[in-house]
Amino acid sequence: MANARMTIDEDTFRGMTSDKKLWLIFSNYGPLEQRVKKLENRRLWDTAKILVGSLIGGIIAALGIKWGGLE
Repeated sequence: MANARMTIDEDTFRGMTSDKKLWLIFSNYGPLEQRVKKLENRRLWDTAKILVGSLIGGIIAALGIKWGGLE
């Protein structure tokens, strides 16, 4: 069930038996849950990137004001 991601069309899904539909949903739930957990765990990394980007942008803006003639 490592990469159970499957793409089917609506007509194929309608033609499946109830057991097959449930198995398809169950087999795709695990990988989906793993991807969501990875995204949730990236919050610290994303926050760090925002902080560094803001600091760099602030420094560049301060230097631009100082040497850009707006002072």
